[in-house]
Amino acid sequence: MKRKIVVTAEVKQKLMKQFGAGERSLFNALTYDERRGNSPTAKRIRESAMKNGGVAMADDCLDMETIHLADGTMRQFFPRGTVMTVFRNGVVTIEKNGRLVKKEQCPGLIDDYEELQRLAAKVDGAERVTVLR
Repeated sequence: MKRKIVVTAEVKQKLMKQFGAGERSLFNALTYDERRGNSPTAKRIRESAMKNGGVAMADDCLDMETIHLADGTMRQFFPRGTVMTVFRNGVVTIEKNGRLVKKEQCPGLIDDYEELQRLAAKVDGAERVTVLR
């Protein structure tokens, strides 16, 4: 799986100035280069890139993490702080940075969950969303 962090040109310039790094060093850090992208400075560059609006990508898809808990709850974590929680009783909540954005009873159809995933991604700031089945 190929990972990277995508940032705007302005953020790239800011990171290069902040860390005294060249374009190649920045590229190595943001693309998790195996040989040169694992230094402490590269890790700080990635952290700063995410704080400045960077988007984590994996194989050109948004890098989201999904966790299934023992109590039947599923939580999806989006790159910019949005969390979608699906409870066992079918209630779905979407939160952005701890604030409730939407709460809905979902009948359990896959298409309904996909629509809520798209909404959560939109709340998170993603312009293009690919839902994989």
